[in-house]
Amino acid sequence: MSKDAHNGAMVDLLDPSDLERLAAERGQTMRSICARAGISHTTWYRWRAGRTSPTLQVYRRLLNAINTNAGGNNVDKSSAS
Repeated sequence: MSKDAHNGAMVDLLDPSDLERLAAERGQTMRSICARAGISHTTWYRWRAGRTSPTLQVYRRLLNAINTNAGGNNVDKSSAS
C-alpha cells in the first residue's frame, strides 16, 4: 500500500507482474510501455527486480501508457475486463 500524495489516502498499487499482465492483455511489451511513459527500461527492470520502487508519478505514467494504445487512444475500459 502506498500513500497518495494528492489526497493522503492509502491506495493499493499493482505490482510489476500485474502491470506486465495488463500490458500483455493489450498486446504491448513493457519496453514499449516504458518508452511511451518516458521512463527507461532499466528503471522498470530495477523496480521489477525489487531494487527500487516507483514514485507515484512514474507509476501513473506507466498505467496511462498501458491504458493508451499505440495510436494514442484510450482503451475502452468496459471491454478490457
